[in-house]
Amino acid sequence: MRTAANGQNINLQQLTIPDTKPGQAASYLAGLAAQHCTLIITVGSPGSAIPALLKADPRLHFTAIDSPLTAPSANLTLLTHADLTGPLTSQIRGLAPSEAATGSP
Repeated sequence: MRTAANGQNINLQQLTIPDTKPGQAASYLAGLAAQHCTLIITVGSPGSAIPALLKADPRLHFTAIDSPLTAPSANLTLLTHADLTGPLTSQIRGLAPSEAATGSP
């Protein structure tokens, strides 16, 4: 992820949460949403908290890796560990402000 964000004017941060029950993970994910994170990436069971967060704030975007979720949506991308590199790199690079928006060459 850091390689994908390198030189892209993206603030990339990693938060590792303890192995929790899905209900407990929801509070961590809600905290990231409150900090106006653009893309939140989850791995494993915390992804099951995503539908309720998307219902509460449809502006959020999630990528869930190896999640128990089975229904992707416009704001939810589902990936397996095997297909991470290409799609995840594209999503991260897509967060960078465009040259037209920043006025940079």
